[in-house]
Amino acid sequence: MLESHFTPERLFKEYTSIDIPQIPGLPKTFLENGTKLVLRNARKDEDYRLYEMLVEAAEKGEGFSVHEYPSIDSMRLEMFANSYTALVEEETTNLLIGFLIFHNAAMSRRGKGKVCDETVIVSTELRGKGFGSSLNSMARLVRTVLGYEIVLREAFHNNTRMLKLWKHDAVSVCGVLPRSAFQKGVGWVDLVLSVLELDKRHVTAAE
Repeated sequence: MLESHFTPERLFKEYTSIDIPQIPGLPKTFLENGTKLVLRNARKDEDYRLYEMLVEAAEKGEGFSVHEYPSIDSMRLEMFANSYTALVEEETTNLLIGFLIFHNAAMSRRGKGKVCDETVIVSTELRGKGFGSSLNSMARLVRTVLGYEIVLREAFHNNTRMLKLWKHDAVSVCGVLPRSAFQKGVGWVDLVLSVLELDKRHVTAAE
């Protein structure tokens, strides 16, 4: 068996030595149902906040599998190091609402910065209270700023809240991966894949 050179110490050193991508034009403030929400770039030292949210969602069987992020190191390099990561919080209390994550899709052959893999994560304690719709609206703004033309999304077949948001955005379901993940309390679930082609009139080209 080959010994991995990517030890936790090396991964952390690599992570701390890089600058994470920044979304231009942030922070921005939004008024949602009488509550002021701030959308801002996540700081590198806030990686643990995202990891805790992912682990909690996986433990509750809500939108993530138990195998997706086995360590904070794997999440750091996949999300923070190679993605645009924005954090949403309540303005006065700094209550963490969720994260928006955007990175160039690995499957794209259209050119760098044109096709986006997008993830919208709401704190498990706040789900079902309309924040998913609020973050989805913010994601539309960020996509435009970053110049993406196509958005790829994925969700488990039983994630009814996310699939409902897809209908609102008029995304097209393009495939299903059977038994793609093991969800706690549920078992094996299918992954639904979708694509959303953005209105090019409202997209700034990213060079």
